[in-house]
Amino acid sequence: MKKLLIPLAMLSANVYAQPYLVTEPSLNAKHYTPVVVVTKKLRTTLVAARAQFPGEEYLVSVDTGAALTKPPALFNGLYTYNNVTSNFEGFLSAPRIDGLKTTGVANFIVTETTLSPSYPVNVSFTQPSKEFGVFLATSTNSGNVFTDSVLVAVDGVELGVVSLPANTSTYVGVRDDEAGLYGHKVTYTPAISNTPEAIAPFVSDSFYLE
Repeated sequence: MKKLLIPLAMLSANVYAQPYLVTEPSLNAKHYTPVVVVTKKLRTTLVAARAQFPGEEYLVSVDTGAALTKPPALFNGLYTYNNVTSNFEGFLSAPRIDGLKTTGVANFIVTETTLSPSYPVNVSFTQPSKEFGVFLATSTNSGNVFTDSVLVAVDGVELGVVSLPANTSTYVGVRDDEAGLYGHKVTYTPAISNTPEAIAPFVSDSFYLE
């Protein structure tokens, strides 16, 4: 019987390949923005309106409080939030297309009378993916303070804590060039430095996926 010899370099690459943090989206990453369809404002067909939209639309039912549970990425703990501004470095200005309303996302739920606790955000994938990431903001124009750091883990294994500078937005992404992220769970746990034991709120305008 012949023995199957595996080159040591190949074996080492497969054993030690693992996800790692990235600080800017890759050139091949698609930009997804949560979008609500406002039928009465459509001046063309939905197909034509979506064709005008830059990047990719992630269709949601309402602009605040809707869970993000559709492919290509499934989220637990992330909801639409229409109070996200684009006045941060890294955030893109919302495109204005009749019938399509863009909205942001947050790890809490807002209603007319209540604000839920903040949740860690778990992301899973419905297709082969090499990278996932979001731009996170630290505050809003109204002075609300959100997270200033976020712990990132894959399948419970911590990759590190990313500090988020004030008055801007920071890209926090995870990438795996070898095995990819499909079949794995990426978790974002935001914190505020003076209360590190608490899960802090965060907001974002969109997400990226390759």
